[in-house]
Amino acid sequence: MRNSINNLDGYLKGLKTQQPPENQTNKGKANPVKAAGETNKETDSVKSPKSSTARVKSPTNRENEKKVESKLVSQRSLQSQKSMRGDSSPKRTIVKKKPLLKEQMPLSEIKARLRKLFQAYTTFGDRTNVAYLKSNKFNKMMADAGLKEVLTNETIDLLFCAENKHKPNMDFDTFLNLLIKVAKAFYKQTLPESEALDTLIRDYLFPLYDKISADPLSGLNEEKMKEELDENVMLVFYSVHPLLMKIYYVYFSIESSTHDEAKINKHQTEKALFVFLKDFDICPAILTKSAAVSVWTEIASTPIDQLTRSTQNPSIIPYLEKDIGAYLTYARFCALLARIAIICYENYPGPSGRKFSNAERLALLLERMELSSGMLNFEQKISSTHNSKISLIVPREVLEKVY
Repeated sequence: MRNSINNLDGYLKGLKTQQPPENQTNKGKANPVKAAGETNKETDSVKSPKSSTARVKSPTNRENEKKVESKLVSQRSLQSQKSMRGDSSPKRTIVKKKPLLKEQMPLSEIKARLRKLFQAYTTFGDRTNVAYLKSNKFNKMMADAGLKEVLTNETIDLLFCAENKHKPNMDFDTFLNLLIKVAKAFYKQTLPESEALDTLIRDYLFPLYDKISADPLSGLNEEKMKEELDENVMLVFYSVHPLLMKIYYVYFSIESSTHDEAKINKHQTEKALFVFLKDFDICPAILTKSAAVSVWTEIASTPIDQLTRSTQNPSIIPYLEKDIGAYLTYARFCALLARIAIICYENYPGPSGRKFSNAERLALLLERMELSSGMLNFEQKISSTHNSKISLIVPREVLEKVY
């Protein structure tokens, strides 16, 4: 506004120094030749003390003055409105920054959700594959997440091949590293690298995870996975422990030979798991493959001391000094059976119309395993005959305690 006033001052000064036309200059002045006592009639007739020279302006000058005055009026009007509102400076739009994902949940939870998302795509078209992601399935994930609005198929393929060293199958750890590169390419220079991955997961991958989890066909009942496993569940496991431990050793021999997870072929272990579930008439008889994958993914990503979801009974195998195995440990094997029982026998009618407890549901699953063809195959493998002393049928006295 000050610049406008300065320009106006300069403009008005220019008007004062302008010389009027010759025919108007002498019209309002006294004749210097006349005597001192004479008066000019024209001068006497003008009441204003100012000469007509200052009053008379050309049409062009009058138009310029009107423009400047109009501009000043509009500026003063705007300033007056701002003063009435109480703001002397232009308003700024304040954009509230979203909190970082790592400030809202622990890293273990972030990693667990990403693993579930990863396995949702590894099992797409191949329900027993929970360990490796192919390039075409990664492309589908990126498309479903909405990232292809910025990244092309060619860019995604190049990032996949470069990170996976041109191998066709990608494991979960490599997948996590790849997401860093994807975030960097997606946001380019708009976000610092420290925020790019966090924002990518929060704004694109987690919404995709929520969408998949909400699908009833995904097979994972989140509430059932969080139910507490009490001491009665441990009592049931303890009652069948000798035989259940032998089954574990037979089907997961590679696990029982090491405690180093790095030496475990996870894909091989997971294949053995689905062979076990099929042999003992669990999957797909009472549990779909999709649901089985979801349950195992949840179990695999849960710390050992949180498998029971109980602070009073953190260990699912308190009768053992230490756990067995590295990846699919014996504790996780037991937790898997307990969660499958809770899910599959949720609506199973109990005695007198009451619902079964979690311990009773586990007993029902163990009875089903006892009567399956898998038990016969197992006995053949260990060259043992069936007898009542070594059985998966929970003893009556134990059932009476857990009712």
